[in-house]
Amino acid sequence: MDFISKLNSFKELTLEFILKRGRSTANISPIKPGILFISIILFHVFYLKIVESVNENLIMTENFSNFWLDGFIIFTSLSTIIFFSFRFWYTKYTPSETTVILLFLTSYILFNFILFSNNLNWSFFTDSILKLHYPLYFLIPIFLFLTYYIIKRTIIVLSKKPEFRSQFQSDVPINKINDDKLGYEPYVKNLGKIILNESFSKAFSIGLVGPWGNGKSSIFDLIKSEIEDNEKVLRDNIFIDFQPFLNHNEYDIINEFFILLSNQLSKFDGNISNEILNYSQKLNDLYQSKSLINFVSKSTNTQENLAAKELYNKINESLTRINKKIIVFIDDLDRLNGDEIIQVLKLIRNTGNFKNTIFIVAMDKDYVLQRLKSSDHILNSAYLEKFFQLEIYLPEIDNNLLRENFLEIFELAQDTESLDFALRIKEALSNSDILFNDYVKNIRDVKRYSNQIKFDYPFIKSEINLVDFINFTFLKTRFPSIVNQLYEDRSNLLRYDNINDLYHIEVLPESAKEEDEGKSIPLDLFNFFNSQSTTNKTIETKDLKEFKKYKIFKSIIQDNGCSDNSNKVDCDDLYLLFKTLYTLFGKKDIESSDSIQLSDNLNTLFYRKIQENNFTQKEFKDLLNFKNIEVLKSDISNLDANHKLLQLLKKLKWFKATNTDILKKVIQILIHLYQMKDEYSLNGVDVNERLNFYNKELFTKEFGESAENAKWLWNKLFTEDNLSLDKKIYLIGEIWSSRNENELWKFSKDDISEKAIEMYALKLNELKGTTWKVNQFEFYGYYHALKNINEIQPKLNELFESFWKDRDIKLLCAQTIDAVAFSSSVYRLSDVIIDIYGAKENFVSFVKKHEFAEKPEIKEYIQFLDLLQKTRFKSPIEFKFKTFTLAKERIKNIKKQYLNNSSFDEYKDYHQVILETNDKEFLYAIRSHQNYNLIPKIELYDNDDTIVSIINIYKKNANADLVKIAILLNEIGTDKLGWKAKSLDKAELINNESFLEHSSDPEKEIKIIHPKPAKF
Repeated sequence: MDFISKLNSFKELTLEFILKRGRSTANISPIKPGILFISIILFHVFYLKIVESVNENLIMTENFSNFWLDGFIIFTSLSTIIFFSFRFWYTKYTPSETTVILLFLTSYILFNFILFSNNLNWSFFTDSILKLHYPLYFLIPIFLFLTYYIIKRTIIVLSKKPEFRSQFQSDVPINKINDDKLGYEPYVKNLGKIILNESFSKAFSIGLVGPWGNGKSSIFDLIKSEIEDNEKVLRDNIFIDFQPFLNHNEYDIINEFFILLSNQLSKFDGNISNEILNYSQKLNDLYQSKSLINFVSKSTNTQENLAAKELYNKINESLTRINKKIIVFIDDLDRLNGDEIIQVLKLIRNTGNFKNTIFIVAMDKDYVLQRLKSSDHILNSAYLEKFFQLEIYLPEIDNNLLRENFLEIFELAQDTESLDFALRIKEALSNSDILFNDYVKNIRDVKRYSNQIKFDYPFIKSEINLVDFINFTFLKTRFPSIVNQLYEDRSNLLRYDNINDLYHIEVLPESAKEEDEGKSIPLDLFNFFNSQSTTNKTIETKDLKEFKKYKIFKSIIQDNGCSDNSNKVDCDDLYLLFKTLYTLFGKKDIESSDSIQLSDNLNTLFYRKIQENNFTQKEFKDLLNFKNIEVLKSDISNLDANHKLLQLLKKLKWFKATNTDILKKVIQILIHLYQMKDEYSLNGVDVNERLNFYNKELFTKEFGESAENAKWLWNKLFTEDNLSLDKKIYLIGEIWSSRNENELWKFSKDDISEKAIEMYALKLNELKGTTWKVNQFEFYGYYHALKNINEIQPKLNELFESFWKDRDIKLLCAQTIDAVAFSSSVYRLSDVIIDIYGAKENFVSFVKKHEFAEKPEIKEYIQFLDLLQKTRFKSPIEFKFKTFTLAKERIKNIKKQYLNNSSFDEYKDYHQVILETNDKEFLYAIRSHQNYNLIPKIELYDNDDTIVSIINIYKKNANADLVKIAILLNEIGTDKLGWKAKSLDKAELINNESFLEHSSDPEKEIKIIHPKPAKF
């Protein structure tokens, strides 16, 4: 049993070997095995005669011995073994089947003689050296030769890898009827009957008409395949496969055809072959030299000098004599230019119009007519009717059949990834935006576009929406000039939306529309579009006029017609081009982050590669499948380390969650990004925008019960530890400030108010016993984030005052010192105080009553406040802190920050001198007599009992100017207001003594209250 199974296995391997060589068992030529079999039979039939002949010619005396003959036989045998061993192992020699058969026959005869030598009374000579019988020196090399041959063939069969099937489709016509998927078998059968059974007195021309790629060449090959199996047909007919597009010019076409015809006829009649060549030469002379001399010359001397008409008649007579039908297949007429097409038509109708000749011409008739018209060869489409006596029209291929073929190409793959891709292709083809029916019209298109998709897809994988990717592949393959324009300068066709980072087709501004309103549409384009069925339009327009509102219309088509467009797009293709651009880049809702309109995705398609550090769709899906929050944090950290977080935000900008679980995971990702936005340097606006979008999505009907989802979201935001207390405070403030848009994410206003107060109290409690740097203002940020929430500000103020009530207020005081708009030399009290204390005066009162008010630093700060208060907090004050270290540090930071942004300082050339008097008329009089060279600026602030004046004096000589100011005041007061001069001693002025006395009212005084002493 084992032997039989092994034998069967060997038979199967042998069969497999034969098949893999490209043959079937039915096609193996029986000649060589037949010869071997007949030879063996003849050997046995004439066995006795052969034995008799051997006895007569090869029998030697028994004691025959020849040392040199023995050496020669041994040397020859060994040399043969070494020679073929070298060829087998080093040159990989494979013997022919003829050699193997001859050696097998030889070994069979020798082995037979040895086996039956006793019956024949034969004994074989033995050599005197190795003592072996002579026949063995022949059998051993043959045996080794055949053994090696069998072993090598067995190894080849066993080690033969499965035949590789390319994933790409070549544009090769089918030649087996079993491969016919278009239902062309009836056409093949009927056409075959016509060409084999019908006879004609002249040439008969058949046009096989159909658009490019519709299978015309396949019908030719199927007919030829049917003919090849019929020996009678091959004997009775001459078949010529003429391909005119392989010639270099139109004159070669005629010559090439007659050479082919001559070669075929030479098998039957040498004379007719020569006649054909002479006839061809005369035609060539006529067409190229335009000379009629040789064409019409007549002489009886030689065949070469016969007129063309006589040669033509002789050829017909010869064809009648040999009685062979000539069948000519002419393929790809639609690949030729106008001049070449005319030459082929002349051949069919005139120069090749021989008896019983059938021309079968495959062509796209519309294209042929278009080429002939464009080259001014014909004026009327009826021109072709005189050339073809029968036209066979191939029907338009059904779109469903094309889709099936398209899908089948992708389903042939055996690996899981390719099969998954095939399923996605199938899903994409069912999408309403797919342009498959517009682009794929025949089997050639199926192969071409499937090959392009297979080649390009590995570069972009799942990063681009598959429908967009396929449509873009259609565009790129059909309109390469348009894609090149998009690559080099897409602004001519598309508008970039920098807010959303996407491209779309641009609508012309109203002014451009009005300017274009009076212009007529080019006639050729108008007629073409009016002939299109509006049911095929995906653009929301009724006619061509609507296209004019898009910039792409003006960019592609010039005013003088569709035939004159800069991209050389055929008029017939313009509608398809517009439709494709609209489908790809029309203004529509972006449903996912893989849309072609997004700039990164469009660039990926152009560069045909995923950019370095690209955040892939697979990585995105893996991120959405995080198991717990710690895994999520680790994944986000890795994305930041690889510079992919911005890409994640872009994907989240357009991602559409398909179920509640996915949506909740997206929200958790954004909550973590909100927490880490500062550490990861993320744009807070983008994070907030995405968080708001998905939280609103959570409360749509699609994602379940609102109350349950609101509870889940509240826990994630404010109950659990996903956010720090700081981030929770800022977030709840942002929720409130955007309440009109977010509808508070279904949280109640009371819950938000209570939570805000609770978190602020927790934060203040957390800060007790701590301090912070004077340039850190987060403490006030918490207050500002919450103060506008639902009238909770009074409670926040209460908590704020309570926090500072029993605490050292040096930090609070220093941080309330603020800069003014155009200077870093003078300072004011921050307006933040108004929010918390209601008025700046209330804050001054709070400081003065505080238990730390007697500290030197706070006393100095109170001096600053008193000066500000005397100006009703309307004017900044030049004030130099001496003991208040934190205030000096705060002012240092103000100066540094200001100088980083500006070098201009409104007060840089002045010092302030502040005067206070209880004689209000006197200071108003001073301002009315202002000497601008001395005093460039005077400000007056009227209080209840006194009036304060801030006088700016030049820094360059401040002390001298102070004396001049005193002199001026003396002059004004003495002359007009009842004042009398006192001593203008400089020391008294510096010590802030009153430098005027009132002549009638000793209570009136005027003093320098700042600086103290009045010294700069």
